[in-house]
This record gives sequence, structure tokens and C-alpha cells, in this order.
Amino acid sequence: MAPMKSKSWCSPGQLLMLMLAGWINRHQQAVIAYQKEEIKVLREMLGGKRQALDAFTPKLRNRATGGLR
Repeated sequence: MAPMKSKSWCSPGQLLMLMLAGWINRHQQAVIAYQKEEIKVLREMLGGKRQALDAFTPKLRNRATGGLR
């Protein structure tokens, strides 16, 4: 009789990729949380100057979209 192969959920390569994807996701979430907090602190530092920066928003949006809008 031939030895029975165990049916695993995924191959070792797939398991490695799943672990890597999980690590990358956690890292990205940590970076996003840090950036959100940084933006919050910078906005508090700017205070009332926020309105002056709003004039640049359309220009920044145009540059970010490559002039598509």
C-alpha cells in the first residue's frame, strides 16, 4: 500500500506568502495610524492657518491626478 498523503490546507509556499501578507498588513496599519496621529498634531499646530492652506487644495488635487480634472 502506498503511504497516504496528508491533505493540508495550503502548501508551505502558500503559508509563507500568507504570513508575509499578514505582516505587511500589520505594518501598513501601524504606518497609517502613525500618519493619522501626525496629521492630527500638525493640524493642531496650524490652528487658524488651516483656511489659508485650503486655497492650495485644488492645485494639489490637480497635480495628484496629473491634470485629469
